Amino acid sequence: MKWAYPLKHKLKAVMALLVIMATILIGNIYERHNFKTLDKRISSIYEDRLMPATYIYELSGHLYQKRLLHDAYGDNNTSLRQDAEAHDEAIAALVANYEKTFLTAEEKDHWEGFKTSLYNYNRQYDIALNNTGEAAENNEQLGLYFTQLMAELDALNKIQAGVGAHLEKDSHAIISSTVIPSYLENSLLVVLGIICMILFSVSDKQVFRNVQHSQLN
Repeated sequence: MKWAYPLKHKLKAVMALLVIMATILIGNIYERHNFKTLDKRISSIYEDRLMPATYIYELSGHLYQKRLLHDAYGDNNTSLRQDAEAHDEAIAALVANYEKTFLTAEEKDHWEGFKTSLYNYNRQYDIALNNTGEAAENNEQLGLYFTQLMAELDALNKIQAGVGAHLEKDSHAIISSTVIPSYLENSLLVVLGIICMILFSVSDKQVFRNVQHSQLN
């Protein structure tokens, strides 16, 4: 039965080969999943954190310019209304763009607070335009709502930085978790090559000669 030993070892090598191939296949699936997740994280950093931070910056700019308009013109006049409406249109567009991004639970709370303060500020702004006789009281209310607006925008800006840092940390973790399986796959490929050499070294002709020799004996 000496002829059976090469065949037995060959079958073991084939089984080991199948196990290695299955392991490499699973590793590839895992890596593809990680790369897809990493791609989403990178896109989210740009679309849901960098762009909103830009929107917040532009919102602050338009709100400051609108506030300065009131202080500069003072009295109710056509130029003030036209310039204020131009800023309102720009602000409305930025608000619509911001709401298209992904908002965390905390971000939603501050965003709703911002929109409430924005509504109150715009309403008080219109009152100030139509009622110049109570300028001191109007300016006080405008200042209060403006401060609330800036506080909400500041809170939103800090959220962008915090969530962005968290996404960056997750991205590094995904990359780190992919490196080890990659090293394992490279090692298995080396083992795979060795097994292939073993399989080729034990040829079928050698096995058949051993079988025929055993049968003759």
